[in-house]
Amino acid sequence: MLHISCVSTAKTSRFLGVAKCSHVTLSVAMALASYAATVTKQIMVAPLVAAIFLLLLLKLASLWQICTVISVLEIHMRYRRLLKVHFMREMKMLFRKTRLHSSQKKRKYWVRPGRTNAWWIGIKVNLAVQEEWKENFRMSRESFYKLVDKLRPFIEKQVTRMRVPVSADTQVAVSLYYLSDEGRLHKTANAFGLSRSCVSLIIRRVSYVISHHLGPELIQLPLTEDAVGEKVDNSFKLYSILQCLGAIDCTHIDIKQPINNSTDYINCNSRFSLNVQACCDYKYCFMDVVV
Repeated sequence: MLHISCVSTAKTSRFLGVAKCSHVTLSVAMALASYAATVTKQIMVAPLVAAIFLLLLLKLASLWQICTVISVLEIHMRYRRLLKVHFMREMKMLFRKTRLHSSQKKRKYWVRPGRTNAWWIGIKVNLAVQEEWKENFRMSRESFYKLVDKLRPFIEKQVTRMRVPVSADTQVAVSLYYLSDEGRLHKTANAFGLSRSCVSLIIRRVSYVISHHLGPELIQLPLTEDAVGEKVDNSFKLYSILQCLGAIDCTHIDIKQPINNSTDYINCNSRFSLNVQACCDYKYCFMDVVV
């Protein structure tokens, strides 16, 4: 409705502007006729010439008025067509929104009844021994919270009036628990009291942040001569291997069957996998990873 009122106002103002313009043109024509009459009197020409000149000017003024009226009618019809098209477009969009809203299913509950996070809360507040923490997350408690502090600016969500978001330490724990085991969403969801869809989103988000923000910072080859010499010297001191910068090896990560070119991902055990090549230094720290 706002668009219609604005267009109508613009159309009215334009019509008044054209009418005013035609009135001004008529006034100018009358002034020119008066000037012509004055000139003809000064040069002693018959008044008939002034009358003919005045009639010609009035004829031109009336012709201009007819042209302006025709142009106003054309503009009016054009705006009517535009308004009709705009109105039909708005009605179609409103109909689509109403149909989509009516077709959506209402959510029965936010959290499935009976699903709790008692196991995660128990291991979080030191009810479990240190070995169980490392067995489930493949790192110590101190390393875990250092990783949480590095990832917190990228994965922590705001608290709203609808729900309390999943905390940053829970998101990291969900991802590590999923990656440390055989990788089952149902098992991970039951351990942390979350839905499978929520667990899937958390794992994707945390994995993306680790690979794009922590990867370039922590996984890098030595770039200076001193850094290379330090790794070579320590490798010789610890393992008695000359001129050794690091150890390189490959492994296969099982994946689901790809849709396109699936035969390219079959390994020697007739399973679908990705071949990952990694290089680590004398401290077992990765320097390079190629998938």
